[in-house]
Amino acid sequence: MPLNDPQKTDLQDFYKKILRLYHDDVRQLVIAAERTDPEQRLSIVSVIELRSAFEHIMRVHGIMEGVVPEETIEKTSLSLYDYCHKNLDKAFAHLCRAAYDAYDVIGIAVAERIHELMRSVDRNALYAVEPLGFAPIRKKFNAALDRITEAKTRKDVGSSDLEKEQFSLYEEAIVDLLSIESVLEEKRGIFELYEKAGRLVGKIEGEIQEISQRALHETCKDATKEIFRPLERCKGKLRAPPIGKEDMVTMDTKQQRSFYGEILDELSRIYEQFRESKNAVLRYEAEEKRRSKLNFAAWAFTTFLALLAVILKILSLTK
Repeated sequence: MPLNDPQKTDLQDFYKKILRLYHDDVRQLVIAAERTDPEQRLSIVSVIELRSAFEHIMRVHGIMEGVVPEETIEKTSLSLYDYCHKNLDKAFAHLCRAAYDAYDVIGIAVAERIHELMRSVDRNALYAVEPLGFAPIRKKFNAALDRITEAKTRKDVGSSDLEKEQFSLYEEAIVDLLSIESVLEEKRGIFELYEKAGRLVGKIEGEIQEISQRALHETCKDATKEIFRPLERCKGKLRAPPIGKEDMVTMDTKQQRSFYGEILDELSRIYEQFRESKNAVLRYEAEEKRRSKLNFAAWAFTTFLALLAVILKILSLTK
């Protein structure tokens, strides 16, 4: 029995739904998966799913365009409408599964990048900036991975509505993973500021130990005010979290970046002030050594003259 106009309209609407799914989601996801994963792990299964979707669509086109004889379809015990609708439904499902495989690749690649970001952070910097460490963000991270696992276990359901529901579950999980990665990228900049500040503190303290404290205070009368006190204030700030919020995901990263940036700027100023004082100390110490040598030479010469006078007197008495 040929397709009537309402049936043709219904099938055309379903076909447009498939086209939108492919152009709005599946195509971009497959391309994104190829770009996201440098190892190109987009499985052959995804390609097979795309081929299968194409096969089912071509079956419908064969009927709609009159290429396939209707008698061939009647042997399946299905009406033309049921045959076309069933194939479109399967095509939709195959496209969703192709998207699942692409999402799997993207999810794995993003999860690996997140793990690498967390591994790259110095433990001291992490717990100084974030007292709870990565615990809050790991909770959200694990929840996203659980949703991906759940979607994987349920991705063989048959209807297009259920396939789309699982498709959305994947999408939400990947969006969460990308959000976590973005937060960690922002946090990495803050951790780097903290580490730079810590290294600069160590550099300043190390160089302070190399010079005479007496000479430093002699050449820089305001050393305590300009160097030592500001240095201790910076060290105190580095030891204490700047903000009371504990949840790393919702913390104001802009405020933290400003806080640690100001510490680093202050330490840079202290170091420059110290370098100027250190140069003055080196000149002072060089002058001290020169004076010491001159004083020693004068003492030696005076002593020599005194001894010479004694010797001459002794010689005069013996005559």
